[in-house]
Amino acid sequence: MSIFKGRYQTKPKPGDTTSRERIILDVRKDDEVMIMSGEEAGKKGKVLRTIPHKRQVVVQNLNYIWKHMRRTQQNPQGGRLHKEAPLPISKVAVVCPSCGEPTKIARRRADESGAAVPGGVRVCKVRTTKDRKTGKEQTKGCGAEIGAKG
Repeated sequence: MSIFKGRYQTKPKPGDTTSRERIILDVRKDDEVMIMSGEEAGKKGKVLRTIPHKRQVVVQNLNYIWKHMRRTQQNPQGGRLHKEAPLPISKVAVVCPSCGEPTKIARRRADESGAAVPGGVRVCKVRTTKDRKTGKEQTKGCGAEIGAKG
């Protein structure tokens, strides 16, 4: 069983047959995301893989690091690799394919007929905010589906 330790959940040990809690992330592989904070803020990229237990994602062509390789028999030269490093999920937002803006994810648990959808369908979250200075209401999000299955 995975154990929650502070910031992330530890991976289950090999051979652990007890029931595990399934970690559901709003971000999936092949989603287009925008970096919201940090050095690469405002840039868009495709999610290459997710690391659910650590709540991290690897985004294509963003957050590059230099990995220094030790000399081995397989790699006698050694050297440096330029590769993408994982980012915390809190720093990225999914870009809605229909409205093209970074958005929060909501899950629609029932379809139009009222039948339950297992896992729900990911949709662009619609929310209204009120500007404190002018008092005008703004609507963000379009409510369109983002993925086929949740």
